[in-house]
Amino acid sequence: MIRESKNRESQQKGFTLLEVLVAITILGLMAGVVFGGLRLGIQAWEKGEKGADRLQRLRIISDLISSQLRDAYPYSLVKPLKSGQRLRLDRQEVLEIRKKGPPVFFQGRPKTVRFVSTRALDPSMNGLVQVFYELADDQIFRAREYYVRGMDSLQEVPDKDGNVLLTGVGSVRFDYLGTTPGEKEPTWRNKWDGRRMRGLPMGVRIRMEWIEEGISPLDWIVWIPSKPWIKSRRLRFPAVRPFLK
Repeated sequence: MIRESKNRESQQKGFTLLEVLVAITILGLMAGVVFGGLRLGIQAWEKGEKGADRLQRLRIISDLISSQLRDAYPYSLVKPLKSGQRLRLDRQEVLEIRKKGPPVFFQGRPKTVRFVSTRALDPSMNGLVQVFYELADDQIFRAREYYVRGMDSLQEVPDKDGNVLLTGVGSVRFDYLGTTPGEKEPTWRNKWDGRRMRGLPMGVRIRMEWIEEGISPLDWIVWIPSKPWIKSRRLRFPAVRPFLK
């Protein structure tokens, strides 16, 4: 009797092989679920950090571009008279300049824009600089800039690489708001020639799209303050001669 009771107690305290296998399987499934959720959480956190860094960089770059465009300078494409030089403007040219203003340097295209600004991205540069925004073939959006040393320096695009502002840009588009000398209401257009328009645009709309999918395009408008051209009071018309075409 005593031996039989001991065998029964030993049988009740043990686990069968099937029970052990079931327990191991359940523990494995639970560990897979826990570690899978942890991995997804880490990936989501890394993606969020990457997105936050991208948004922060886009905000900084868009602010730099906006500040440089807001400080666009209406650089007159009319050469000033030298000391002792006579005025070489006929009456029609004088009336044209007095009515519409002088031609200024601003070359806006759908994918590029060139203008003169009082603000440089390079902190070591002071004074007037020519700025050239472009999207290179390697999907890099660059800003080239160099000093304005007379109107002859505006004839050529800077050949240096310039500052890399953004990478991974699939496309960029510029649109310009303003009026021609004969228009009353401003309209958006994909080109702006300061020589023909006789001034700077009122605003520039910029749209950037990215190579990487799932990222929303960057679209914003920069408003350019108007800077009236000051005429000569003594002669009642500009003491300048036209810029050679």
